[in-house]
Amino acid sequence: MTKKTKGIVTLAAVSILALAAAAIIIIVAKNRENNHVYSVYIGAYGDKAVKYSFNCRTLEMSKLADYNDANPSFITLSPDSKFLFAVSENAAKSGVSSFRNTFTPSKINRRKDVGVDPCYITYYKNYLMTANYGGGSISLFPVDTNGNIKQCSQIIKFLGSGPNIARQASSHIHTVRVIKGKDTGNDYVMATDLGCDKLYFFRFGNDSLKRKNMKLYWCDTASYSVPAGYGPRHVEFSNNGQYMYLLCELSGRILVYNINEKGKNLILNQIQDTLSDRMNAAASGDIHIHPNGRFLYASCRKVRDGISIFQVHSDGTLSKIGYQITGAGPRNFAITPDGDFMLVACQQDHEVQIFRINKKTGYLTNTDKTLRLNNLEPVCILIR
Repeated sequence: MTKKTKGIVTLAAVSILALAAAAIIIIVAKNRENNHVYSVYIGAYGDKAVKYSFNCRTLEMSKLADYNDANPSFITLSPDSKFLFAVSENAAKSGVSSFRNTFTPSKINRRKDVGVDPCYITYYKNYLMTANYGGGSISLFPVDTNGNIKQCSQIIKFLGSGPNIARQASSHIHTVRVIKGKDTGNDYVMATDLGCDKLYFFRFGNDSLKRKNMKLYWCDTASYSVPAGYGPRHVEFSNNGQYMYLLCELSGRILVYNINEKGKNLILNQIQDTLSDRMNAAASGDIHIHPNGRFLYASCRKVRDGISIFQVHSDGTLSKIGYQITGAGPRNFAITPDGDFMLVACQQDHEVQIFRINKKTGYLTNTDKTLRLNNLEPVCILIR
């Protein structure tokens, strides 16, 4: 056999192996799709966050992993899911932790959060941002490619108060989210201040002193006010990025905004103020839009606990079409990527409930399947 012939045979063999490998990848992906198995990550009050598999055919959930920490109430993943990050909502001992998201997870490191009682965490381009409820602040942490959380590089503290002395005597930051401008593609950061009835807006820029670091800078339109006593908590966005839905905890209402850009600023125009919690429990929890964009859901706690169901119209406005009773304390919930199921974290019942979603009507059906967590209070759910 000549060298040329050997080369042709070798090339053919390599090509066959490459095609075989590609076929295996496709088969594995297809099998996963056909099996409808998702990974469910649950943040909780207690001594750990947990990971389960969820089989959409059998509705069974199987334990996969623990992420040990003190009150890892809110969690997030890196885009490639290699790392899991969790706040540790623990008063003066509050912090933020990083874990290798492997078959047997291991903690990479933990940093003390300069704020107090972080209750929300967002990952963005190798940075973590925490919303500090007790401290009324945002903390910014660089993260290296190995998942190590670096020392806090910026903290922004907010002052002021709202009308309600019990819950609004001072700033309480509840959410920090990244918003992509639909016209320019610019990335902005928004924080909700439940204590001061405010929304704050920032943009990213280089740190003038440490040029390798990013820094948050106030937008020109730095803040928006919501009606007194509303207590803004969590937000959701329409699939096209045109509309924002702001769930207000204390009033039980949802504010709907049209989002525009001007210069390097986001401009909000309120187009609706609608009631979600008719029981006036002052404890609205979470808000999410269905993957098909046609329905929006918001949880209500403490009195007649459940999920409000809204139809989303073409102009972004909402019409309430139903209400689904849940277990006690539906603080957080998540919808499977295929839109078929909703998993509800019932904090006071120490369990996760599974509801089937009718994608034509938006209504929920209780499957009577639950995941019992005993010593944990589930307060955050991610589905991947």
